[in-house]
Amino acid sequence: PMIFGLMPFHPGQTAITSLALAASKLTTYLTIPAEKATEKLWDYYSNLLIHLKPDEIQKYRDIVEWATIIEFDPSENQIKGIALAREINPNVLTVINVPISKNVERKILKLARGGAETIHLGADIHGRGKDGTTLLESLQTSHSLLVEEGLRDRVTLVASGGIAAAEHVP
Repeated sequence: PMIFGLMPFHPGQTAITSLALAASKLTTYLTIPAEKATEKLWDYYSNLLIHLKPDEIQKYRDIVEWATIIEFDPSENQIKGIALAREINPNVLTVINVPISKNVERKILKLARGGAETIHLGADIHGRGKDGTTLLESLQTSHSLLVEEGLRDRVTLVASGGIAAAEHVP
């Protein structure tokens, strides 16, 4: 499936509402920052992926209560964020955003062992991390390590960056 990611600019409420409608029609998700999840989007709440930092859960508690999916920014508190979010909304799906880099598979293994259910490997528009690591390399090494450790069936890997056509997906 395709998920509309965070925009590289700050669209207005009309554009966000239009994108939420498009996500609804396509039966997919629109990723939006928690602060943009206003009452005007309630008709589309089941098609919104709410992006926030783990330490913002209490601040956006009312949003976490109705959210279908939330995604955490990279931080050290991601696993604690999952537990707190589940206390508020036991049915919420959680995604942890992890920028790709050399040896990212070790971080992913640690997150998987900590209870992460979905991990979003993020690259730039060229499919690379800040250190030049490629998205394909990160996906392959992460997948292989999770298989070796017997955790692959417990974790969903999502990838973004540098994907412009179906042929770009490994």
